[in-house]
Amino acid sequence: MTAPVQPNSPMPLDRTEIDYPAVVANLLDSLLRVPEHRAEIEYLQHRLSVSREEIIAAWLFYDLSITSYSNEAYSSTVLRLAMHLHNSLVGNWHDRRQATVVEYLSRISPTTICEIGFGTPQRYVREFLGGSGTAMALCEYDTGSLEFAATVLEHWRPDWADSVTLLRHSMDDDPLPSGYSVYIFQDSIEHALRPTETLRSYVDGVPVGTHFIFSLPVEVDHPIPGHHISWTEENAVIDWLSTAGLTVLDKEVICFRSGLDLHSHCLHPDTRQLVTLAVKKGDRQAVSPDTGRL
Repeated sequence: MTAPVQPNSPMPLDRTEIDYPAVVANLLDSLLRVPEHRAEIEYLQHRLSVSREEIIAAWLFYDLSITSYSNEAYSSTVLRLAMHLHNSLVGNWHDRRQATVVEYLSRISPTTICEIGFGTPQRYVREFLGGSGTAMALCEYDTGSLEFAATVLEHWRPDWADSVTLLRHSMDDDPLPSGYSVYIFQDSIEHALRPTETLRSYVDGVPVGTHFIFSLPVEVDHPIPGHHISWTEENAVIDWLSTAGLTVLDKEVICFRSGLDLHSHCLHPDTRQLVTLAVKKGDRQAVSPDTGRL
């Protein structure tokens, strides 16, 4: 057996050289060494009746089978737990995406937030819970995802329902929930059956000045199954958003780190994420003509 690789060390791209179960066990243990994360993991294991071995197996499947599973795989509760734990790893791409989203939200100071296809509750939700006066809606097509989110939120703050509404929503069938200051799509809208049509209908249905935050994959080659649209470079993403009626105010490119983002071992080495802050066209007063920033 090969020696496990430490979370922050470079990893070879030859997957035959990597003891993936040991790597994932190390990553899980790195979370368990942090008291706050240990308390949450133990709580979720108890509430969901999930073992350490099941977490590791789901983590391996989530990362290393990314090019083979369909959208239906996300209905698994233990897979949701593995996704949720990815959000807690310091320095991985989920961590950097969450930091960018929090920064964008702090810049626009929304009174209401709606996330479509939220996956698992993200960092901004925890930061806005209680005291901020910000109302949030988290939308998913799968009821199991909503139940998992409720379990996580209960641990974060027992009065979470005062701030957060969980909504069942299908991007393929349902109109965008109305009346929110900002809509967030973190690696979700590309899973819609008709992403371009869906985005245009969403943008058409909101007032000028409504903000949108996206995290979208730049896949370069061989798009992930389940993605019904793909881009090979950042300008193509910006053009797609612009055609839908949005002005991009800021963007951040996030590259993967092989020691933490194990799914990157299955993808083209230049695959990356683009996080953008955009606004429905017409709200020109909010944009600096020199920098494009708020």
